[in-house]
Amino acid sequence: MAERQLGIGQRLVALITAVLALSLVLAGAVAYAWQRSAVVEQVDAELLQEVEELRQRSQQANADGRPYSDVGVLLEDFLRYNVTGEDETMGAFVGDDQTPTLVSGGDRTVDLTQQAVVDVVLAERRPGEVVLRTVRTDTQALRLAITSVQGDSTEGTLVVAIDGDSRLASLTSLMQGFALASLITLLLAGGILYVAVRRLLAPLADLATAAEEVDDRDLSRRVAVPDQQTEISSLARSFNRMLDRLEGSFLAQRRFLDDTAHELRTPLTIMRGNLEVLDVEDVEDVEAVRQIELIEVDRMSRIVDDLLLLARLERPDFVRTDRVDVAALHADLVSLVRALGEREWVDGGSVDGLVRLDRDRVVQAVQQLCANAVKFSEPGTQITLTSRWRGEGSGRRLAISVTDEGTGIDEAEQQRVFERFARVEEHRGVEGSGLGLPIVRAIARAHGGTVELDSAPGRGSTFTMVLPAPG
Repeated sequence: MAERQLGIGQRLVALITAVLALSLVLAGAVAYAWQRSAVVEQVDAELLQEVEELRQRSQQANADGRPYSDVGVLLEDFLRYNVTGEDETMGAFVGDDQTPTLVSGGDRTVDLTQQAVVDVVLAERRPGEVVLRTVRTDTQALRLAITSVQGDSTEGTLVVAIDGDSRLASLTSLMQGFALASLITLLLAGGILYVAVRRLLAPLADLATAAEEVDDRDLSRRVAVPDQQTEISSLARSFNRMLDRLEGSFLAQRRFLDDTAHELRTPLTIMRGNLEVLDVEDVEDVEAVRQIELIEVDRMSRIVDDLLLLARLERPDFVRTDRVDVAALHADLVSLVRALGEREWVDGGSVDGLVRLDRDRVVQAVQQLCANAVKFSEPGTQITLTSRWRGEGSGRRLAISVTDEGTGIDEAEQQRVFERFARVEEHRGVEGSGLGLPIVRAIARAHGGTVELDSAPGRGSTFTMVLPAPG
């Protein structure tokens, strides 16, 4: 069985928590290093201050009122009158002594007689210099200031020591508190973040659930859109719009199949009825039925051909545009449509210019509009074909209009004529598949354009195909 992967919410919480933890660790490390450096600098300053006080003492007079000439006396007086802290001590080496001869009084936590301290002092003392060193003993980390003192006949060494661990103890305690506070902060932040991310990503879970439940039997499921304007709400709205399009597409497909079945059922019924009553021994009856069957087969073929054309219109490569001269296109249309019927064909005028379109598809659409004009008008009436520009620059469009003097279409029926297999009530007896105008509209839409209708009963109709034609 495959291992269960962490969800996006869990990964996001883990990532943010890890980044927050790393940030706290880095902040703590930087703060600790900075504060530790400050403590060390303070310790060194105190050590150097003691050395400076010794120098000042050496320049003063002793108890006899005379300058110090004996190093031992100088160091003894200095240690007697200088008060040190609990974590600080001072000691003096006089002459060649290998251990401190003099040590400041009181109970001290620092022991200068430890061998590690003595070894460092003996190795590092230099005449005329102050040496700062850190010595690690078994229990302490001591910071030492070692300075040599010259007398008339002898040389001495002053050692000032401060327990560095005790000075850093408060900082260590502070950092431990910071670590505990950081841990609590991480736990609280992780919990709050987990709840917030779950609420934020809840629409994604709804999206997944909706996607699982959507099928061709029920496309009504929609996702709740959060009130906040976020990427999640945008995704939810996009998903709902996609479902709207899918639902519309499926409904249109079902309606299309229902209409197709209805349109094909009529010729099939006619064919079956004629075949059932056919007298095979009557030659004239057989011939009559044969003619009827051929007519119905032709009608079914036209319906199937139109359906196939509508299906191909959905393909992205259906329209193949090229540069077309509008005046030449208009002239070709005027000459082509005259054969569609005995009408008074009027050239309403054209314009000059070039436009990108699929010439064959546009010709097909205009011929369909002209064929409709012939179908719903009387012989001898006028049908006018006009080409015009609309707008200018990038918003320019090419408008090709077909105007007839036919029966016209009631305003309530004007939108229905563009639906597949639609029939205007008063024209139901007119022959046709009901797919011509839907094909025209599909061709216009494939070019990014539209089809407009201006009509009224008894006034005729004007169909205008409007296509983008930027200047």
